Amino acid sequence: MRIIRAKNSMENKYSECQDICDKHLLKKAKSEYGNAYNDHFLEQYKVAIQGVDYTSKWKHIVNNYFLTIHTVLLAAIGLSATREQLSMPAISH
Repeated sequence: MRIIRAKNSMENKYSECQDICDKHLLKKAKSEYGNAYNDHFLEQYKVAIQGVDYTSKWKHIVNNYFLTIHTVLLAAIGLSATREQLSMPAISH
């Protein structure tokens, strides 16, 4: 649920800042762009940082998922190896 909220938040930020990006902020000089240059530049920077933050959080979630799967598999192998009859004979050879 948090992932969906974060994605919606990013989409909202994108739509809010799309008009800023459409003005080609970096292609114009500060004097040519107008008074809102600094504000728009800061907004673009914020959007970029939020994108990096979102990607970092997503990578963390995926890594935790795979770490959990590997932990469960190793625990199952360890438990089966301690029994008298091995339930996974291919691994024990």
